[in-house]
Amino acid sequence: MGLAEAPALLEKSGTVALDVRTFAEFETEQHLPGAINVAHTRLPDRLDELPRDGRLLVSCASGRRASRAASLLEREGFEVVVVESDGSEGRDASTDGAVTAA
Repeated sequence: MGLAEAPALLEKSGTVALDVRTFAEFETEQHLPGAINVAHTRLPDRLDELPRDGRLLVSCASGRRASRAASLLEREGFEVVVVESDGSEGRDASTDGAVTAA
């Protein structure tokens, strides 16, 4: 799935955007509306902060960190969709629905 499709999916109940970039990247660059920010390096220690009763749309700048994070999340029982920022189709990928950081 791509970022262009992500906003429509976020409107569905139980779907949450998870941005796994660093806090500095998240604050200064575009991200999905309402995204939770947990850096991929801190994700293992912060799994309890994520909702388990829905789907997580996982994104980053290039898709690499999102893919790694998604693997961990899937092993931990989360339902995950990877959103690729370069617009290519991946596990479920894209970029046009991003918003500029405030």
